[in-house]
Amino acid sequence: MPKVMDQKYRLMLIYPTVSDGKQVVLKYNKLAMNKVETYALLGNCVSIGNTTVCREKDSCIPRLLKGGQAACDYLRTNQQTVELIDDGTIFLTNFNGTISTPTKEHHLEGSYVVQFDNETVTIGDRNFSSYSSTHLMAMPAVLTQITTTGYELSLKYVHDFSVENLKKLSTMSNKILISFSAEIIITVSIIIAIYLVWRKITSTKGIPRLRPPPANLEPTKA
Repeated sequence: MPKVMDQKYRLMLIYPTVSDGKQVVLKYNKLAMNKVETYALLGNCVSIGNTTVCREKDSCIPRLLKGGQAACDYLRTNQQTVELIDDGTIFLTNFNGTISTPTKEHHLEGSYVVQFDNETVTIGDRNFSSYSSTHLMAMPAVLTQITTTGYELSLKYVHDFSVENLKKLSTMSNKILISFSAEIIITVSIIIAIYLVWRKITSTKGIPRLRPPPANLEPTKA
């Protein structure tokens, strides 16, 4: 019988952030990882008890987690994500808004992991409550240089992009129409002003007419 080694793995949850309209494509978000190996928890793989485990070989995710250079596929998106990933832990990305607690308000912009316990926080029209004091531990930042291997099509992104372009075209059309209307009004006003001045100059109404004295009129002697 081969000797089985006891190895410990750290269970990790991965959530991609949105930056500059780009998001790394993930086909899974659960990993079992140690210093040497990385396993993705998926379906259609070898079953160990109630858990299915697959060895991860080709993905850029292990390289991202260990630093260095990684080549990843991207998804074009501008979607804002607010997701409760565990009791008292909320994942935010592409977020620009306010998080309210009973005692304070926080304005956040970007990507965050928000943790709270024994309180309720409000984000938009949603309330999140936590009654636990234990949380997931966020992994510290790792310096990684990512290169793009390709982009995946996002119909929602294309739709949002088209709607945004239509809004810009509508705004530009309104500005051009307003500018054109203003130019017409100014031109007509100038023409009317010139016409009134010309009428004033050429009009003889109100000017007294002077007649010369008769030729045979003699001066009166006193």
